Amino acid sequence: MGKIDAMMAGRNEGLAYALDIVRNGGVEALEEEIRLRRLQGISLNISDKEVAAMKREISRQTVDIVCAAACLTLHDAFGFGQQRGLKFLRRFESKIDAAVDPTSGVTLEDYLAAVKDEMGIDLQVSRGLGV
Repeated sequence: MGKIDAMMAGRNEGLAYALDIVRNGGVEALEEEIRLRRLQGISLNISDKEVAAMKREISRQTVDIVCAAACLTLHDAFGFGQQRGLKFLRRFESKIDAAVDPTSGVTLEDYLAAVKDEMGIDLQVSRGLGV
């Protein structure tokens, strides 16, 4: 009986959430919410706050993984030690901070263009390297 009650509670919360979206933005807003959640693979039972928290955690973990992989690569391939590794991380983090700060005026497209212009590498996100 508890499983059915939990399912009904989830459905009721989903209906209340959908009603709120329709009241504030109309049926088109609800259709857009459903479309985006399907694209992102996000359950319809999760609130906007929960989605935002999940995105923050995923972003934090992604930055941690990229920083660790970059440091190990610089160490393995170029002999970077602690001093140069920390210098790299400080500069790298400043680039990330600028990219995620909407007031900085820096975009991912700016970074991709700079990499292409300055290094001759056509870096396309999610598609790998194009040299």
